[in-house]
Amino acid sequence: MKQFYTLLAAVLVTASTFAQVGIGTNTPDASAALDLTSTTGGLLTPRMTAAQRDAIATPSQGLIIFCTDCASGEGELQISLSSVWKNLPVGDVNDPLPVIGDSYQGGILAYILQSDDPGYVPGEFHGLIAANSDHSSPIRWNNGSDITTGATATAIGTGLTNTNVIISNQGAGSYAAEICADYSITNGGVTYDDWFLPSKDELNQLYINKAAIGGLTNTHYWSSTEYSSTHALAQDMHYGGQPDKPKNNTAVLGATVTSSSVYLDNESTYGVHKIIDGDFNNQTGMFHSNGTYQGTGFYQWVDFDLTAEKSISDIDVYNRNSGDARVKHMYVMISDTPFPGGDDITSFDAAQLQSNFIYNIGTNDGAVIHIEFNAYGRYVRFQKSSNSVDSYITLNEIQIFEAGLKVRAIRAF
Repeated sequence: MKQFYTLLAAVLVTASTFAQVGIGTNTPDASAALDLTSTTGGLLTPRMTAAQRDAIATPSQGLIIFCTDCASGEGELQISLSSVWKNLPVGDVNDPLPVIGDSYQGGILAYILQSDDPGYVPGEFHGLIAANSDHSSPIRWNNGSDITTGATATAIGTGLTNTNVIISNQGAGSYAAEICADYSITNGGVTYDDWFLPSKDELNQLYINKAAIGGLTNTHYWSSTEYSSTHALAQDMHYGGQPDKPKNNTAVLGATVTSSSVYLDNESTYGVHKIIDGDFNNQTGMFHSNGTYQGTGFYQWVDFDLTAEKSISDIDVYNRNSGDARVKHMYVMISDTPFPGGDDITSFDAAQLQSNFIYNIGTNDGAVIHIEFNAYGRYVRFQKSSNSVDSYITLNEIQIFEAGLKVRAIRAF
């Protein structure tokens, strides 16, 4: 009986010797003697120095080892042939190509060149990489004054040239092109410092792929494409348009307007609801011959809520089209918090105390009153500074300008 069990064990061992063996799988491939299956680890061959390899007595053909001190210490995979050891061919790893939205070369892959794009090379992988986030707060396109730079190229592949032309003409400073050119990031031991302000067409690709790129807000971004001596092209990341914007600033949109409860009868028709902040820019039909906040004993006001704190650079007051003095005894104030109600000297004094910025327009009968400054705040108030009957706020439109647009640098690869 003991001999029978011994024979049965021998048969089972022999059978298992000729079957496929699977590690990590219950169904090894039929063509493999040994099938290793794993998604978390690889096959680790025996590792040894060259001297240890040479100490192997009569290595069999096909024996594979990893020589740890070969290839100048980098190590290499080697195989034994009939009479000599040879290294196995090792080339660059051919990983799958990244897709738009993937982290790549210091940023986020934003666009892959197509066959009709400048710079496209068949069989090669090229495109645009966006920085990981926007740069700084909203910023100006120019360097403090409007000049013609000649950076008018629009196509994909021209943003770097535009950026260099802008900087060459405008010099050092803190503005859109310079901010992008100065950007640098080190990733995986490699420093990427060849960033630039995208051209009109390059920036449009960021809009098209904004969901994959991420972090782009629904507002305007500067391109490097110049429109005129005073304007440059921007990208609306919300609706997709590419309007020209003043290089020095851009109008703040979406302000909510409220007004004092005290006004004359004709102002209820022509005054309050015609005071608009936005992109109307003195279009036909905006002006009326009335619209006056006037009266003895009151400090009437008009407030604007910009919905968030803004860096405000300019305010334009478009007056009514009659020929008399349109503004008399009026203050402009900017605050982080809502202004107090009331139409008296107490509210006027309290408004001044909480303001970050105060400007006395005094008396001005110009068609457009331009106020230039640099202040931060969410709330803007126009308030009479006198209770006399000859104190006026006579206007039809107010434009409040932010200090600049957003910027996202790109680089080409």
